[in-house]
Amino acid sequence: MSKSVFILFLFFLGSACKTAYVPNSINVPLFDGEGQMRLSGDLNGNIQFAASPGRRFGIMANAMFRKDGETTDAVYGKGSFFEAGFGGFSNSAGMLRWETYIGAGLGHTETTDNGKTFEANGARFFFQPSIGIHHDIFELAFTPRLVAGKFKSPKTTYSTQELIDNKLADIDDPVWMFAEPAFTGRIGYKWIKLQIQIGKSFKLNDKPLAYESSMNSVGIIFDFGNQ
Repeated sequence: MSKSVFILFLFFLGSACKTAYVPNSINVPLFDGEGQMRLSGDLNGNIQFAASPGRRFGIMANAMFRKDGETTDAVYGKGSFFEAGFGGFSNSAGMLRWETYIGAGLGHTETTDNGKTFEANGARFFFQPSIGIHHDIFELAFTPRLVAGKFKSPKTTYSTQELIDNKLADIDDPVWMFAEPAFTGRIGYKWIKLQIQIGKSFKLNDKPLAYESSMNSVGIIFDFGNQ
């Protein structure tokens, strides 16, 4: 079984069989005022931060680290991804929240597959509006994220036919487009909540690409600052 772990720019690094693109979890702060901050992590290797330095202005930074297998294995992969963004949010005393963030990031991936290698850098841009409800005990949000990314200067010892078979041929040619709707649910109390996110990634290009269509995660989120 041929495995590849690739993370084009923000194309969150991923580890899966014959996978070139793995979406990261979506950072959904749901702020409603100045001086708030959120920090989260999940079992997929995502670490996410967000803060609201203004009454309607927010910033965020996301990272993903993942590896597949061990360096002594015949098939081994690792990757990392970093992105940052900014946006605006509603300022309301009620439970209903809305927000919109845009951002960009960079990533790198390395894969060893039975003596053959694949390595690539990449860059990605995202646009993510969200609407949701916020309560001390629970939160729920819907986010239809749009992503545009491009691989840069891949290096490989795969043959041309192997690249075609693994849906990795000429991956640096198109700008890859994805629609990624997701639901985020949280339950806990004020400063700490269990976070579950369920979503799908839909490739909008006709050209074949090995990618992971699910974007589900389970983690913890901490809420600091003004309550």
